[in-house]
Amino acid sequence: MKKFICALSFAFLLMVGVTNVNAGALDDTLKVLGADGKEVTCESCLNVSQYVAAIPDGGTLQLQKDITGADDLTDSLRLDSTTVKNMTLDLNGHKISSTKDPVIIIGSATTKVNVTIEGGKIIGAAEDIIKVNNGSNLTVNDTKILYQDAEDEKTLLTTPVETYTSGIHVGDGSTITLNSTTIYAKYGVWVNGSNSTVTIEDSDIHGYSALDITCGTGQSAKTGNTVTVTNSTLTGHNPYAKNASNNYGTVVIGGQEDLELTITGSTVTNTTTNNSEDLIYFGNAYENSKGVDVAITDSTLNNTDSANGSAVFNYNTKENASANTVVTTGTKVEGTEYPADNTDVVYVSVIYTLDGKTVEETKAFEKDKVQTGLETYLEELSATLKEQKVNVDGYYTDADYKTEFKLENEVTGSVKVYVKTSKVEEPKEEPKDEPTKDEPVKDNDKADEETNPQTSDNIISVVAIGVVSLIVVAGCGLYFKKYFNN
Repeated sequence: MKKFICALSFAFLLMVGVTNVNAGALDDTLKVLGADGKEVTCESCLNVSQYVAAIPDGGTLQLQKDITGADDLTDSLRLDSTTVKNMTLDLNGHKISSTKDPVIIIGSATTKVNVTIEGGKIIGAAEDIIKVNNGSNLTVNDTKILYQDAEDEKTLLTTPVETYTSGIHVGDGSTITLNSTTIYAKYGVWVNGSNSTVTIEDSDIHGYSALDITCGTGQSAKTGNTVTVTNSTLTGHNPYAKNASNNYGTVVIGGQEDLELTITGSTVTNTTTNNSEDLIYFGNAYENSKGVDVAITDSTLNNTDSANGSAVFNYNTKENASANTVVTTGTKVEGTEYPADNTDVVYVSVIYTLDGKTVEETKAFEKDKVQTGLETYLEELSATLKEQKVNVDGYYTDADYKTEFKLENEVTGSVKVYVKTSKVEEPKEEPKDEPTKDEPVKDNDKADEETNPQTSDNIISVVAIGVVSLIVVAGCGLYFKKYFNN
């Protein structure tokens, strides 16, 4: 009987223990680590937000298993704190999947934090997967950010994404750094604020617009953004129904002032089924841009579309054409370069060689101002090259410099101008006499003394010889006088 009671009591306690584990904290899902890597206990934590609140400054929230659905994440995962400025979300090889908008929020309107996300997947289906609020900073390492787990591209390539999903939505004054990151979303990275810095390295970004640097429809222009892309691939996908309003681009610029966009060692390309998907596209649904400098170096611009009017460069409006510049250096340009339906704009690519690399500056001019605009532009280019000790020897319509391009001829359509250049010859200096190995360098005065004895030494010698001679002669005279007198 006693054994039976003991066994029953043990079973009861076991049931209570299991029930407490199931109903208790998410210790099997999340772990909080301090800045030193040691685990921080969170006995009173009952939900994800409480685990976030337990992260110390410089600490880490580490996943122990996948977080999926509303059971684990009943709201957006908010990584913000009034006391903690630096934190890491270590996905630890797992994923966070949610339909919340956004899935993850970095900072708030009043709280600025520095967050690092690394090592897993973040999957969303609403408007923003990750939203970085004004002034907060985000670094993403070795992570996949995906719309509906669309890593195989099928969703983006064949099924239009009707929600305005951004992989990462960047606010004002934020710094975003992506390393070895993959993004599939309607707008891969949306730079939507002012004075933000975005750095993309060794990453693979896909979307209706892989890199969308725009103010947003109906919004005022944004200023002072800097975006740098290095050793990465940007791919634009356009699966939408045939409609002029669905024309878009891999890299879209809209409503920007003084934007600096630098692309180095990267590939920019596109896929489309019905509409144009330009590579570098100044959007016409936004405020016009001005002061935008796009510099593309040692990269590939590959326009794969030959049926829907896609172009490598599209300034879209005469206002955009006159106020912005795209320069490629050592870059391979493949496919149709300019849009065919130019009504107000003439595209001119000026091509020259500098430091052994081919430079192509693509400018666009209003049709009725192309002559004066191009003339001024070439004069400015000549002056700039001269400062770099390069002469302009002529302008031609072919790469072999056989057919001269004449400015007085009317330019009515897009054209390429090849600039023949040569290095400015530096004047040769006259060779200086150098002493031989056996001839030591001498002090000038001493050298003069040795090669040309001083005048005073010569006089003394001559005087001495003369005096001696007079004495000898006088002595001889006295001697002979005595001799003859005797």
